[in-house]
Amino acid sequence: MKNYMIVGGLPEVVTVWKENLDPPLVAFKEVRKAQKNLLISYLADMAKHSGKQNSMHLERLWSNIPGQLAREQSGSAPKFKFKNVLPGIRGYERLAGPIDWLTKAGLVKKVTMVNRGKLPLPAYAKDNTFKLYCFDTGLLGALGNLPPKTILDYDYGSYKGYIAENFAVQEFQGVEEKTLYYWRERTAEVEFVCEFDGNVVPIEIKSGWVTQAKSLKVFAEKYKPPYRIIMSGKPFRIDYEHKIQFLPLYLAGKIPLE
Repeated sequence: MKNYMIVGGLPEVVTVWKENLDPPLVAFKEVRKAQKNLLISYLADMAKHSGKQNSMHLERLWSNIPGQLAREQSGSAPKFKFKNVLPGIRGYERLAGPIDWLTKAGLVKKVTMVNRGKLPLPAYAKDNTFKLYCFDTGLLGALGNLPPKTILDYDYGSYKGYIAENFAVQEFQGVEEKTLYYWRERTAEVEFVCEFDGNVVPIEIKSGWVTQAKSLKVFAEKYKPPYRIIMSGKPFRIDYEHKIQFLPLYLAGKIPLE
């Protein structure tokens, strides 16, 4: 799991890792080199396909994602802040074009806020309030200059919140292109809500072993979902009485469970 957090899933990078496995630290060093080269290629493609001015905006926005996600180290990834991303541009309207470009190119995954936990979710979406995630955890680490040793030193289950969330987003949308949202009402917030079989299901991502989820309880009491999901470093367990599925983070791509 730690290896995947560092390497990611891009074939070129995985090949570099496999060819340099011994010793591991050398492999991770070579992996970061390959990832940096890919990032340069992506920036070149932005310039080629979007024009000089737009590519500058895209580059600043793209490079800003790790810093945005890491702003709150102790909690979940915070919403995207427009200030200081591009000089003189403060609102969503001016950044909507570059964000849409990166989303359609598959480089970022946008998760929009909803202020109600019921269907249809798009009716309650706030387009200018969202979180942006990278499409690959390995590239996220390279983009943010996160040393591989930082992840290797984590105790299992205690990945920083934004890395765990980014992994979950990749997995959720890698298997099936489900539209993800996050829910917020007053001070309660749940990392992800999604429609499964005509129901809105809340999903909480816990980066450590602690799996208390007060906001998830608030959501359940108000909207009565058929079940709720908590993903963390803990093993698989189902609490039938309270309708909670406790799932290890690596099963994110298997939701909903058959």
